[in-house]
Amino acid sequence: MNVPGHYLPVISGENSEKEAVMIAGSSSEHSQPCQSQPFRSSVNLPLRRQTENPAKKTYQKLSAKLRDQDLPGVEFAEKYLFHQYRRNRRPNTMELNYTSISFFLKFLKSQGLTHLEGVSRKHIEAFIEKTGPRIEARLH
Repeated sequence: MNVPGHYLPVISGENSEKEAVMIAGSSSEHSQPCQSQPFRSSVNLPLRRQTENPAKKTYQKLSAKLRDQDLPGVEFAEKYLFHQYRRNRRPNTMELNYTSISFFLKFLKSQGLTHLEGVSRKHIEAFIEKTGPRIEARLH
């Protein structure tokens, strides 16, 4: 029976693929399954080349650089960079964030801190005082 309709894949008990024809507007008692060849597309689409994600590569590089340094709060900095990667931030943005975070953590280490729990307002004010002229010079 060669009737136009919708072809549906059917899996039989013998684990072989068959197709059934469902004719639009007919009831199931009038539709009869028929065997035919599985659907094969005649369109050959080119395969896309898998390229490496530059943001992922940047995250991995920066994360490794953080782990190599003995700084307080490295695990939090890594989580923040991963958050930036997951939010699709550009590699340059991630690099700038890494530089700022690394600079702050190095400052805290120079102040004798080994854990972020010890950071107080005094430490943040001292960091701003130390880096203030650099930031102002970039703005002007």
